[in-house]
Amino acid sequence: MKLESKILIWANTFFMLYTVYFFRDLLLMMILPLNNDIDLVLDKDINKNIPPEKLVIPKWIHQTYKTDEIPEHWVAAQKQCIDLHYPDYNYTLWTDAMVSVFLQEKYPSFLETFNSYEHNIQRADALRYFILREYGGIYLDLDDACERKLDPLLQYPAFFRKTSPLGISNDVMGTIPQHPLFIEFTENLEKFSKINILNIPYLSIMFSTGPMFVSIVYQRWIRKAWSFGLGLNKGQLDIVNIFRPKVMQPYQYKNSIGSFFKIAEGSSWHTDDSNIMFVLGAHITACVVGGFILFFVIFYAELLLYVLIQNCLSNLRAKNNNIQNNSKLTEEFSSSNNQTTSTQMVSRLVDNINDENDSSSKNIFSSVRLPFQLKINRFINKVKGTVTGSYTAVSNTDYLPTHNNEPNNLNVNFPLSSNQCNNKNRTNYQRHQMRRQSNLPLEIQQHLKNDKNNSNQELHNSN
Repeated sequence: MKLESKILIWANTFFMLYTVYFFRDLLLMMILPLNNDIDLVLDKDINKNIPPEKLVIPKWIHQTYKTDEIPEHWVAAQKQCIDLHYPDYNYTLWTDAMVSVFLQEKYPSFLETFNSYEHNIQRADALRYFILREYGGIYLDLDDACERKLDPLLQYPAFFRKTSPLGISNDVMGTIPQHPLFIEFTENLEKFSKINILNIPYLSIMFSTGPMFVSIVYQRWIRKAWSFGLGLNKGQLDIVNIFRPKVMQPYQYKNSIGSFFKIAEGSSWHTDDSNIMFVLGAHITACVVGGFILFFVIFYAELLLYVLIQNCLSNLRAKNNNIQNNSKLTEEFSSSNNQTTSTQMVSRLVDNINDENDSSSKNIFSSVRLPFQLKINRFINKVKGTVTGSYTAVSNTDYLPTHNNEPNNLNVNFPLSSNQCNNKNRTNYQRHQMRRQSNLPLEIQQHLKNDKNNSNQELHNSN
């Protein structure tokens, strides 16, 4: 295998492996979905009376907005949650002014990253992780209206809701203060803030601070219990088992009897590119599998195209070299008067042509390459406007072969030519000789034909 082919294969292999590594978290989400018994909120646990001492999450609802005056279409949802839980729960609407003071006092090192976010929704996302880490409680988006009291969810160390098509969402979350997972969220925000996927705002937000960020960090936190697949990390496993969050199923979240929430109107913060993302997200498995299949198809087509071009160029170079050598031999043959020397030259010329044909016949791509090679030859002839190789320009659009050793001659690609097939009584040796001679230039063919006629005439005269 040529060095260029090896480089091409290794480069594409590296790219494929890097792609798998880059999307490893998404692939693992599909391969290792949420476990029903361990990860999901069960109906039997939330539809029973729970003693107050079992409720570990603080009764504190957090929401965020720029100012105290929220849009009219969210007021009803906000009021419904406050009225349903008053006076048992504390309620805080975090405004921009409060956020600035909070971060300066508690997390000043994050202020630079916080202010560098391009979109306001990224700052709103990041803020909720710090608030819940510091104080615990429940965070709700302003468009989430409460349908029932949230007390049953307070029995878990933390909870999220399952989102479609993969992972967990960040619009409804609850946790105890200083939960290890929320510490992971806040410590990974700076690293994920540099993510910018194809300059698509929706994807960049989702992966830098939004639901995909939460899902990826959650998966990595769970996998910390395993030491790179070599065995259990006992200390981390204990932490995961103690603080493992629970995930609400879609029907527990909304649109069912007994659901905790319903969604108010005007809830979309998404940009214009989100519609396409929603369609792709609804078919995430097909998109991922199709993407890898497309990669392998492109890789194979790229490799095949490379091999075809290399073979075409190699054959063109070899053919030009043979044409030059044959031209020299033809000139020597024409100027030579010695019959033995002429015979040797003819033999050398025939060997050169047959060597070329043998090398071409060994090429497994020859049947695929032939049309492309002919087009390349004709294109070169048109550009030069002169005789190139063994093609002679008859007009601007018509190029006719003058020698029989060209790829479009069936003698090169098939065992027998049409003339040879007409006479079934010829011996194998005669057929072989005719094939060898049919590949010679016309001048030498004519010379051999004259010699043969002279020999036949002498034989006839002697008889």
